[in-house]
Parts: sequence; C-alpha cells; structure tokens
Amino acid sequence: MALAPLLREGALDAVRQFDTCMVANAVETFNVRLHNTGFTNAGIHCMFKDEPPMVGYAATARLRGGEPPMVGSTFHDRGDFWNSILQIPTPRILVWEDQDHPPGRGAFVGDMHSAILKALGCIGDLTNGAERELPSVRAMGIQLFAGSVAVSGASAYISTSPPLQRLFRGEAGRGHEKARLGRKRPPRNRSENSKGIRKEGWSKKR
Repeated sequence: MALAPLLREGALDAVRQFDTCMVANAVETFNVRLHNTGFTNAGIHCMFKDEPPMVGYAATARLRGGEPPMVGSTFHDRGDFWNSILQIPTPRILVWEDQDHPPGRGAFVGDMHSAILKALGCIGDLTNGAERELPSVRAMGIQLFAGSVAVSGASAYISTSPPLQRLFRGEAGRGHEKARLGRKRPPRNRSENSKGIRKEGWSKKR
C-alpha cells in the first residue's frame, strides 16, 4: 500500500524557499529529538552546487560493494526494492547507507541507475558512499549528495531495503553542503527511573 504524503505540494514548495539551517532551527523548537541528530555530517557533499534546493520523500536502503559475489559476476537484482520505491510519495529521493569499510569502494548510482530512478519519479540520490558518471547524471536532472566519486560500480548491491518514509531537504550553499532528514517517527518521551536518572526513548503506539 502506498504511503500518503506528509505535506501538500504547496507546503513542499514553501519549504524550498528556506535554507536548510532555518528549517533545522524550526524543527528544534518541537523538541522531538536531540539537536545534534537528524542531519548529515561534513563527509557528504553536494555534487551539483548550482542546482536549486531538493525537497522530497526518502526511500531508504543499505548497500555493499566491496566484495564480489561468491558465484557469478553480479548479484541478483532486488526487484522488490525498486517496486518499494513506488510506495513512497512523490517527489522521491533515494537515500542509502554504504556499509563497506571504508564506504565508497564502488558507486551504485551512475547514469544507468539514475535513468531508473528518474523513471520511478525520483529527483535525487544521497549516500555516504560514492557516485559516478556525474556529467550524464546531471544531464538527466538528478541531484546527487555523496561522500566521494568513484570510477567503478565495483560489486555494489542492495543488502537491505527497509521501506521508510522520511521528508528530506538538501541544498548546497555558501561553500558548504547541508542536508536534513525529517524522520516520520513518534514523538520522544522522557521518564525517570527509581534513582532519579532521566531516561529517553521513542514512545510506542500500541
């Protein structure tokens, strides 16, 4: 079942008018999480810095690429993952974690996967790993945020693909890159144990 969008398109357009730091300041006033979480670190860079801010819903996945398959030359394609992207509202953004150590030994997204992403209604891609074939990807109108650029796809494959919906905003501005993920999660609750030590956790809906 497809997930309903969190915001109307008009609201998404409004978010695009603000820089990411201003959005972060607004999110912090709700006190739904610690102020040092929910955004990317300095290791992730915008590949096309003169493009406008990117706002959309994130389809998430985890990938590996440093080790070849035990049999054959390629891993089995995860058709279930590509289908799951369609459950996320548009505009869609692929956000994936490279689990190799160090990340970026192979690039999952190049011109071929960018064409697939565009056909699936995606406007961009974000990873702590690597991207490649930047000129042709840019020509397709796909924005990229990544930790590095690689020349090869190596043996990149999707290891897990939890179907999470998150509101994502990313931009490049004033010499640094900024990206923030707004997780669709229940509000945080706080309680104290018998010794008066405060504990924090995510409240659960029953």
